[in-house]
Amino acid sequence: MTTGRETMRARMKATAGLWSFHTVDEVTLHETADPEVAIAEFRVHGRITATGEPFALTYINVIRVVHGLIVSSRDFGNPQESLTLRTALAVPIE
Repeated sequence: MTTGRETMRARMKATAGLWSFHTVDEVTLHETADPEVAIAEFRVHGRITATGEPFALTYINVIRVVHGLIVSSRDFGNPQESLTLRTALAVPIE
């Protein structure tokens, strides 16, 4: 779990350049009983920078927005897809 802006920035910076994203599809937005909460399902497509190998990752994102600001965001990815990508990138599994 990533908490805080600076932690998120550091996490994104650490992986910058490993891959590039080019398409998002299969987007489904779900209504919730809480107007501050949005739930989205989607699939992102990209390429591993070092090899050009394509990949796709499926996510569910739960976002809470208060006064126009994202106050929390939780991503849930397909663990098998994530493992395959991490293996291809030779990223240690934590």
